[in-house]
Amino acid sequence: MKCTQCGQRGLGIAAFANTAGGKTDYKCDRCMAKNQAQSIKSVREIDELIAQYEKLDKTLEDIIKQLPQPLDIPKGLGGFAMSPMSSYKSVQIFLAELRPRRMELLAEVENESRLQYELEKALKDEDYDKAAEIRAKLQGDDKKT
Repeated sequence: MKCTQCGQRGLGIAAFANTAGGKTDYKCDRCMAKNQAQSIKSVREIDELIAQYEKLDKTLEDIIKQLPQPLDIPKGLGGFAMSPMSSYKSVQIFLAELRPRRMELLAEVENESRLQYELEKALKDEDYDKAAEIRAKLQGDDKKT
């Protein structure tokens, strides 16, 4: 089976059946991640998604560390089941696509709006040193106008 978008073969391929057209599309993790990243239009939305993937990443790391040996997928289930390691690799692929998209979205936002958003995020995350730096930048911008 190979990805109908990029042509990659192998594991990490999901099937999407179109019952209306009777056609099945196959997508690799990378293409699914690229499609998801490009569909996101706001920094806030992508930050929430990145936070979810980072939490999942940490959980999977903990699970993998606790396993005495890699799990064997029973014969016949290879196309359906995911081991903790294959799930971890998928999460890494998604994060690798989402992080650059976040930078693209930040670049599209006006400087003052971006700084205001980053200030709110730093305060929410209780990163007060970063919040102070951002506030100083915002106050410096106010003095220029």
